[in-house]
Amino acid sequence: MKLKKCKFCGKEFEPRTTLQTFDRPKCHFDYLKEKEKKKFNKMKDSIRKRPLLVKKLDEVTSKIIRLRYQDKCVICGSSENNHPINFPTNGHLITRVKYIIRWDIREDGNCHCQCKNCNGLHETEPHHFTNWYIKTFGMKSYDELIEESKQETHYKDYDLEAMLEERKDILKEMKI
Repeated sequence: MKLKKCKFCGKEFEPRTTLQTFDRPKCHFDYLKEKEKKKFNKMKDSIRKRPLLVKKLDEVTSKIIRLRYQDKCVICGSSENNHPINFPTNGHLITRVKYIIRWDIREDGNCHCQCKNCNGLHETEPHHFTNWYIKTFGMKSYDELIEESKQETHYKDYDLEAMLEERKDILKEMKI
């Protein structure tokens, strides 16, 4: 029979059957172990990648929102200039847990500029932000946003990457 090269170690050997691709069982075992390790590392990289994508999306979305409102809180009107400790943040009318509207930058969307104090107050007294939203955009928009937040969504990493690129382009346009 013709000599073959081991798929794992590269050593030439005489196979016992035409299907044999490894010169010894240890090479086959090591090959499978290496393959499994690569698969695990790929999965681990994906797990590490997602939180970074979410964080970057949060940062870019926050910049867009703060630029749109010129760093002025929609609730109390304070800005970075007259309250340096109470800096502007991206306030979410509906919790950030709802990924479908977490990065919602529409004019009547979920994200609006709030100072740090008002954003913190929103956790215990949400009616201030809710009343502002309804007064500004109407009850119909509020109801639609609530319904939208109830939709199930499962973003893949490539969805988040595409959304991030889209947000970066919007941010560049706003800065021009």
